[in-house]
Amino acid sequence: MLIDYYVSGYRSFNNEIYFTMETDNYIKKNKENIFELETGNLVKSAIIYGPNNTGKSAFISSIGLLKELVLGRKTINEVKEDETLFNFYTDEENKIIKFKIKFLIEKSIYEYGLEIKYNYGIINEFLTVNNVNIFNTNNIEDNQEEVKNLIKIYAFYKDKLIVSTLPREYIKHAENIKKVFENIVIFKGNGDAKESIDNFKLEGVYNFLNTAKEKEIKLLNKFISHADISIKEIKLANQEKEIDNTLKINSIHSNKKTSISAPSVFIESDGSKKFIRYIAEMIRAFQKGKIILIDEIDSSLHTVLTKSLIALFNNEENKNTQLITTSHDLLLLDTDYLFRKDQIWFIYKDNEEIYLYSLDDIKANDGARNKTMISYLKGMFGALPNPKIGELFYEKEK
Repeated sequence: MLIDYYVSGYRSFNNEIYFTMETDNYIKKNKENIFELETGNLVKSAIIYGPNNTGKSAFISSIGLLKELVLGRKTINEVKEDETLFNFYTDEENKIIKFKIKFLIEKSIYEYGLEIKYNYGIINEFLTVNNVNIFNTNNIEDNQEEVKNLIKIYAFYKDKLIVSTLPREYIKHAENIKKVFENIVIFKGNGDAKESIDNFKLEGVYNFLNTAKEKEIKLLNKFISHADISIKEIKLANQEKEIDNTLKINSIHSNKKTSISAPSVFIESDGSKKFIRYIAEMIRAFQKGKIILIDEIDSSLHTVLTKSLIALFNNEENKNTQLITTSHDLLLLDTDYLFRKDQIWFIYKDNEEIYLYSLDDIKANDGARNKTMISYLKGMFGALPNPKIGELFYEKEK
């Protein structure tokens, strides 16, 4: 489970951005929304609001980048040479991306940090478990002898992750770190071209239908049939021809007189396809205890349907799975039933830096908190756009 996350120097983040899933234990409402743990309580879900182009998508993609690096799907050299990944407003000498992330893994608290300098490579990497140093490349003498030698060798290259090649004595820590990053699932927003294509092709749904057990597929179809999106079920069609995998997914629609079956990719709306993708992933997530990140969960979905998805996480039956999402849907700003104050976050950008803060940090009066959406629209929480475009077509030239 995710506890904390820090990032700075990534794209628009010139200052340190801090985010936490830790609870405010003074909040007594919506107890079903939290995991009560020996190491400290954590919220099951969190939602981030803010104007367009203030960093919501960048926040999600920064975690995605760290995941790709730790799992070896992206190299340090690819990052250090890609100026678009580093802060736009910082001079070349000071372009440094800093990550720090804290997880709960098997009742132990892992904290991992990584710093990458533009046109150079790794300048720091560390790992602690329950506040005990496993390795720290900036303080070589604080490491065990077998790790010291590894750090000295890798320091020459500046592009090798220690966490991926820990000595045998620490192999369990390396496996735990790998496992937790493998269990991070990211759905990017519509602004990402590749993700938009993947959404359209439903590749993830095909993989689910092709590998899931019969009871998992029945559960998926139960969700679909109860979602009121006019689909009875989906299934893989028997296709002898070599065609794209997603064309093999058929939707079944029926009324009192007849039933039809056709490729989902052609007949379903973007919202229906997204809902099916989310549910397929969530079925697996609740089995394995994953962390799901969704950029713009409300995109193409009705508010009621979006609430029902979030409610799956904010449920007393959820014992191991977290959701972090961004949104523009103000009807989700519900602190009475859907969210606690420590689950709602705002992001805002001015001429100097970006600010990420939770509703729980704001010392508003009770009346404001009880009418969260109205208070937000009045500007009481900040992070509100101020467009001045209404009269532009009618302005007279000077």
